[in-house]
Amino acid sequence: MIPLLAPRSITLRRYPTGSVGSDGRFAPGTPTDSTIIASVQSADDEVMQILPEDLRRREAKRVYTSTTLHTANQHAGVAGDRLVIDGVVFVVEIVNDYPLPLPHTRAIAVRLQEGQS
Repeated sequence: MIPLLAPRSITLRRYPTGSVGSDGRFAPGTPTDSTIIASVQSADDEVMQILPEDLRRREAKRVYTSTTLHTANQHAGVAGDRLVIDGVVFVVEIVNDYPLPLPHTRAIAVRLQEGQS
């Protein structure tokens, strides 16, 4: 476990690979929830510039954790990880893994819009 600034428990909601039904429609996998320890910080202007332009207006968080996080993979039919922070759902958009000197992951997560899951 890496030393984190103000570590706390948050919920990680991970989606497995979806499938295409006999009717030809895509059905996402059923998510599983687990608790992870992370340091959660508001995203500053520099971090917001990393995001695609259409996401810059949404609330975003920097998340540091020793847990591996995943972005969406459209080719594999996998949704990006969701993080539930103070009852609000964020989707992981960018992940950077740092192996040295202390292995950890930095993720940028953006708040889901109303009606999204």
